[in-house]
Amino acid sequence: MQRGVRKALKYFQVGLNISFTFFIILALVLMTTTSVLAKHNPKVSIDPVSAYETLEQEMNITINNFGSKDPITVLLVNGDLTIVNVTEIPGWDVAMTPTGIRWENGSVEGNVVNALFQFRAKMNKVDANQTKTVTVSSLDSKNTQQNSTKDVAVVNDDIPPTLTNASPTLNNLLKPTAFANISLVADDPQTGIENVTFAYQNCAGLNGANDVNLQPASASTTLLQKQGNTSHYASLVNLSTFKNGDKLCFTYTATDKGGGTSTITGNVTFDGLPPTVILTAPVVGGLISGKDALSFNFSDNLAATGTCTVFTNNTNVTSLDVGIGTNTIKAENATEGLQNWNVECSDSPGNKASSATQLYKLDKSGPVISFLNLPSYIIRGNLFSLIANITDLSSVKTAQSNYTSLTLGTTTITVNGTNASSLYTASLPTNINTTPEVYTFDWTALDQFDYQSNISVTLPVVYGYKIEIDESATKTTFGKNPTLSGKITFDNGSLIPERNLSFYFPGGAALVNINNQTGAFSYDYPAPNGTGTFNLSVNVTAQNNVTYSKTAELVVQPVHNDNTDGTNSGSGRSSRSGGGSSGGAGGGPGGAGAGGAGSSGASGGSAGSSGGASSGSSSGSSSSGSSAGASGGTGGAGGTGVGKATGFLTQTPFKYSQLVWTLLVLMIIIGSLLYASRDKSLKIVMKKKGETKEREGQEYRKEEKKIVHQSSLSLEEYLKNRLR
Repeated sequence: MQRGVRKALKYFQVGLNISFTFFIILALVLMTTTSVLAKHNPKVSIDPVSAYETLEQEMNITINNFGSKDPITVLLVNGDLTIVNVTEIPGWDVAMTPTGIRWENGSVEGNVVNALFQFRAKMNKVDANQTKTVTVSSLDSKNTQQNSTKDVAVVNDDIPPTLTNASPTLNNLLKPTAFANISLVADDPQTGIENVTFAYQNCAGLNGANDVNLQPASASTTLLQKQGNTSHYASLVNLSTFKNGDKLCFTYTATDKGGGTSTITGNVTFDGLPPTVILTAPVVGGLISGKDALSFNFSDNLAATGTCTVFTNNTNVTSLDVGIGTNTIKAENATEGLQNWNVECSDSPGNKASSATQLYKLDKSGPVISFLNLPSYIIRGNLFSLIANITDLSSVKTAQSNYTSLTLGTTTITVNGTNASSLYTASLPTNINTTPEVYTFDWTALDQFDYQSNISVTLPVVYGYKIEIDESATKTTFGKNPTLSGKITFDNGSLIPERNLSFYFPGGAALVNINNQTGAFSYDYPAPNGTGTFNLSVNVTAQNNVTYSKTAELVVQPVHNDNTDGTNSGSGRSSRSGGGSSGGAGGGPGGAGAGGAGSSGASGGSAGSSGGASSGSSSGSSSSGSSAGASGGTGGAGGTGVGKATGFLTQTPFKYSQLVWTLLVLMIIIGSLLYASRDKSLKIVMKKKGETKEREGQEYRKEEKKIVHQSSLSLEEYLKNRLR
């Protein structure tokens, strides 16, 4: 029991000690915190700490209120400066005077490190560098106030503005005009430019022609305007009262924001007369080279300088500054050829004038060389002539040529030609022993100004093919198929490796074999459709990719006949086989129908068979006539002896006419088509009858058997019976 009590007392004592210690620590913390939060001592800074006098800029007040017990609710700023405007802060009211600012009804709590208050202000003007004081006062929520003073160094602007690029300036010339653009560049790196003015008056009212001291009472003053965000100031000034020869006195004045000033004074003369421009070289229509010059003379009544532009064919060649007297430009800057040129000039006040326009010709390059009818290759065995067209604006002084090959090296060729024709020829002789290789031809031409031109061309020399077409292959008669024949070899007579050639004839083409033992070739081809002259062509593409060709003309002559009235007289006796002499009656003494002229041999029989009833008179033995009639087939009763046959197709309207044969062929074709159509129609009718009479099949078969037994009935009769 006692032991438990002692243990409980021990625990109670320990707890009491811990609680006592906690309360002591808490008291110390509260005492420390209270002492810190109770203090009102914000830290204040100002930026910038230096500024040029009168120069407007942004000012920054920074408040550090960290650790204060009560928030700041009012902030005051006062000093020797001019307040321009204040930046608004949400939650604060602001009041501004030219020398002070009051922010109120806001709050800067005790945990705020940087509270920014902004405003724009100008430091007041000073005569020398000075230090100005700015006072910043803060009040907390319990009206506890703290004042902080900050120094700002005010820098005196003791350097006046810098003035450049005045227009006009001293001793300038002005063109009389209603309004003149007056301009100036003014800079002040310290406080900046406040304004720039231009004061002017007629110098005639002053003492002395060069007096630049203006009389304020009679002078006019114009404020020049700043041009954007630059240092350039300009304005249009009314100078309409000034005439040619008047003199104007002026003063530019620039004032900086620190009060410093700079001036430029001077006088200008009004010049209203244009300059005079005269072309001096080359002469009108003259020929010059690029090494020569174009020259002109510039003069003016007052101006000593000007600016000129040279034109050729209305195109600006160049512009240049000129002085009084002769001025030149290099002709090489101008365009080559026949040119019109003139010069436009302005004097320094801006008065413009142009020269007269003149013609000249400029040559500043070498001759132009071009080749005429240049082949792709040279076939050896011939004299090859390379023709060049060489022209120049002046004239061609010399023309030279040479060729170079691997075998022969470089060889000079004589060039023949004249300026009058502009054609120059250089020849290269070759023969069948010339080595096939590449030749390079180099040409050089020089004109009278020694301008040189060069040109090169590369051509291969190749072996040749000799193609012969026999003379017999170039003639035929109408209706007879001609035959192409000839021979092809290398130019030295040896056989070529190609085994065929291309042959082009009227209305077609063919690949013709070449005899590999002799080089000969032969080909029968269809006769042309008509008489006259036709072109033939033979081509062979060799292993060197060169195509060799030969052309010829085929003459097709009409068929000639001794009897021009369409009648053939035969003196041959007809034989049993239908034979007879050429021109005799075939198969009999001639029919009145389309029997035609009898031909020799067996064809006589066919001619006779196609004839109608015999109408020719004959004389001689009757046995001979009978024999001829028999050999003529069914062409009619044979006459006797030797007779004269008159064929239908030998009549004058149809003699040698292709139209007759064409009509006969068409009649045969039409007849074949009609017969085929009839046969097809017959089959269709039979098929339909079979379908419609299917039920009568048995009777049909019976009837068919009967018809089979009736062998005497022809097929045509049978079909007629069936179709009824």
